[in-house]
Amino acid sequence: MSDNNVKKTRFDGLEVGSDGQVKLKSADVPESELLPADPQSGGEHFNGGGELQAQFAKLQEENEKLTSDLESVSKTVESFVNDDLQGYGDGEVSTRLFAVLEGVLGGVKALQAERDGNREKAQQLEQERDNLQQQLKAYQDAEQERQAAAKEEQDRLAAEKEVEELKAKLDSAGVTYRANASKESLQKLVDDLPK
Repeated sequence: MSDNNVKKTRFDGLEVGSDGQVKLKSADVPESELLPADPQSGGEHFNGGGELQAQFAKLQEENEKLTSDLESVSKTVESFVNDDLQGYGDGEVSTRLFAVLEGVLGGVKALQAERDGNREKAQQLEQERDNLQQQLKAYQDAEQERQAAAKEEQDRLAAEKEVEELKAKLDSAGVTYRANASKESLQKLVDDLPK
């Protein structure tokens, strides 16, 4: 082992000792897995054995993926907020989020369409109601006019009948009267008849 390499052991998990203490378990690392330390790099190269280096690289990769997924999710949510839904990224989280938001947006649009349809129906029903109210008012006015004309006709017929009865009484009594005499004048002549 050269001076530029670390000890040939690597972290191999945890173990509980006979005294009940948790201890680090280590395993020997073959010379081929050791990374050389470069004093000029300022610690840029990680020299802790192949497994630790691989774990560190894996964590970096996962961090980059999570950062990318987070950016994709943020962009997707922002597009949803701006009512212009776009799917960003191809990660599982962003893909599922896009599918969920697409379903939500579809539901919202369906509800909006239904609301607009109901609003239009309500306006049509209000217009029909107004038309029916106008027709009802016109019918009521016409009915009042018809009833007034019928009463007027009944009154005229009743007055004519009374005049005819008065004339019949006067004719039977042999009293002369003018042909266009009023009901009142005929009534006075009948009242003056001997009883």
